[in-house]
Amino acid sequence: MATITLRSVKGAPLTSTEVDNNFSGLNTELGLKSSANTANYVVQRDGSGNFSAGTITATLSGNATNVSGVVAIANGGTNSTATPTSGGIGYGTGTAYAFTSAGTLGQVLTSSGTGAPVWAAVSGGITYTKATATTTLTDKQGIIADTTAGAFSVNLPATPATGTQVWIADGNSWATNNLTINRNGSTIEGVAENLVCDITGSSVQMLYDGTTWQVYSQTGAFTPSTTGSGSVVLANSPTLTSPVISTISNSGTVTIPAGTDTLVGRATTDTLTNKTLTSPVITTPKIAIGYTAKTAAYTVASGDEGYLFSMNNAATQQFNIPTDATFNFAIGTEIHFVWITGAGQPTIGATTPGTTTILSNAATAVTPKLRVANSAATAIKLSANNWLVIGDIA
Repeated sequence: MATITLRSVKGAPLTSTEVDNNFSGLNTELGLKSSANTANYVVQRDGSGNFSAGTITATLSGNATNVSGVVAIANGGTNSTATPTSGGIGYGTGTAYAFTSAGTLGQVLTSSGTGAPVWAAVSGGITYTKATATTTLTDKQGIIADTTAGAFSVNLPATPATGTQVWIADGNSWATNNLTINRNGSTIEGVAENLVCDITGSSVQMLYDGTTWQVYSQTGAFTPSTTGSGSVVLANSPTLTSPVISTISNSGTVTIPAGTDTLVGRATTDTLTNKTLTSPVITTPKIAIGYTAKTAAYTVASGDEGYLFSMNNAATQQFNIPTDATFNFAIGTEIHFVWITGAGQPTIGATTPGTTTILSNAATAVTPKLRVANSAATAIKLSANNWLVIGDIA
């Protein structure tokens, strides 16, 4: 058995010889010593005082308070000497742990695939770029296609995945110079045809559904200036609610749907039917009244306002004025009568005497007669059921 020297006297340390003897005794007792990294051996220094084994590996249990060097991932380490960054995020490189740099306020961490993640600004929607010539779009791209200088085309992504989207907006003049959206090998709305955009102020969203490109189009709101000038092209039959149009440049054809009012021009000859002119100022008017020849008793009706009716019959015939309930002529309506020829002396009277009252200075006031051939009279409505007959009557 080896002898180990110990000394308990304060201030009397072991001599170097005694220390060496002690280690030699231990080595002799154990019989296992080596300067190499050998399992179950006590490691000793070489002749230069170094451990030639280099890195000494061992399985540790419990808690270590101070470990230097790199601890492998398999042994619970990071396989790295990286120091955590304040605000950084830890990630794996595939062989070790690493840390990103700190981002800035509002940024988000985005993946770079198998590379280190990076900080990036939050995207706030589609960012549009301007295009004036043929270009090929990519997923989530928006362009403002300006065809002012001439028509051109944009190409849809060649191999779109389900959910691929692009946005295309008019830059100024699609109606003048059309933009063509090239399907680029896919179909658009199930049809193997390109899409031609010819509406100024519109935009198109294209969404690939896995089979075909779906089209979602819209036209922007337009608010014309009350004092501005220029041209506005309206397409797709827009509905104008209570428009106020001060000037019309007649450079084309305006079609008015059936059943509505007719558009008339200031410099053209037009016929106005059933129109009310409030306080009109008519300079040198040329008025032509309607004329109808009658040969039998006739009751005036709506639409006869201002007309001239003649009578020609061998026997007496009457022009009848209906009740206001039958035809609600406007107050002030005038209807004219004339006796052209024929032995029968025409009279003017009420269809329903007692309801409608005829006023005149004739011998029989309620049924005045035209006095002689070629004499004329006018019936004027004074109120709901009161008419005044004036003229060459008897």
